[in-house]
Order: sequence, then structure tokens, then C-alpha cells
Amino acid sequence: AVVSTQSTGCTTDDFNVIPTVVDYICDDYEVKTDATAITVKPPQVTCKKLPDTDGACKTPSDTAVVGDIALFRGQAVCMKCADDNAKCVTVSSAGSLAAVILPVMALLYALIYTLETLSIMRQV
Repeated sequence: AVVSTQSTGCTTDDFNVIPTVVDYICDDYEVKTDATAITVKPPQVTCKKLPDTDGACKTPSDTAVVGDIALFRGQAVCMKCADDNAKCVTVSSAGSLAAVILPVMALLYALIYTLETLSIMRQV
């Protein structure tokens, strides 16, 4: 076989430039001793993505079993699921953040509403 010593795919000067990446986080998972389910394990995993893109996180579906843990452990969660894998659900890293922020906002709203209600009742 003849091997070319010239690169035919490089037409610009930035061929070997390392791209800029930013961090995003995904949940890590574990199987506890004698457990029958996959559960979230702190701390979350720090993943990398290109700027101005959504990071994808793998999460176990309802059909995932303990034997599937390798799909959801460590850096393996930092990507989207294979299209044909029913045991895996892809979530956006932006969606993961919203899942944390929205309940906190609801709690703050309920607290403020309760405090205002108590204030009105004291005036009566």
C-alpha cells in the first residue's frame, strides 16, 4: 500500500488549533449496595462543550436496570444517548439547570406569599 506523506484535508492555517470549550454539569449515578435501582450520586460531573451550544446529559430511563450503570457513570454521562437505546434519556444541560432553579423559585414564591398573608392577617 502506498501512503501519502502530504495532508490533503488541511486547507487553512488553523488545522491544529485546540477549540475553546466551556464547562457544563450532568448528574452522576451509582448503584448502592444491595440496591435494585440506579440513583443520582453527588457530586455532579463536569463536562465540556463548545460555546453557544447545549450540552447533552445521559439519564437512565424507567427501563434502565442496575446492569446498565456503566452508561450513567462518570464522563459517560457527558453526551447524548444512542437513538436506539430505550434505557437512556437525553436531557439538555440547560434543562438540568432549570430542574434545580424552578423548584427553588417556587419555594421562594410560596414563602413570600405566606409572609404577605401573615402580614395582612396581623393588620385585621
